[in-house]
Amino acid sequence: VTEEQLRMRVFPYTLKDKAKYWLNSLKPGSLMTWGAIQKKFLEKYFSTQKTDMLRDKILLFAQQDDESLCEAWERFNGLLNQCPHHGIPLKLQMRGSYKTKTPEETYELFEEIAMETQHTDTR
Repeated sequence: VTEEQLRMRVFPYTLKDKAKYWLNSLKPGSLMTWGAIQKKFLEKYFSTQKTDMLRDKILLFAQQDDESLCEAWERFNGLLNQCPHHGIPLKLQMRGSYKTKTPEETYELFEEIAMETQHTDTR
């Protein structure tokens, strides 16, 4: 069983109420791939305006004055999780930080720093 097949099998069990009704009302066999399911679901439950607003928040993200690095990192990742279809490349998410590093290395660095400072941040 592939990861895509597993997601397709489990997805209906993650829904309830209106979302479950919506899925059950679709024509049987109309969604044959995980990508098709994602696209249809996001079209239904994420307005273009909401997606655009969350993308803007991700792209314009900045640590607040009264916020520790760990708190800022958690808030940033929360924004990413609120909009899993944001489509913003990791390089843009990291804004080219630490130009000698790849976007993936920069992300890992921020993750490591946030975890190390979680209990020692004094703001």
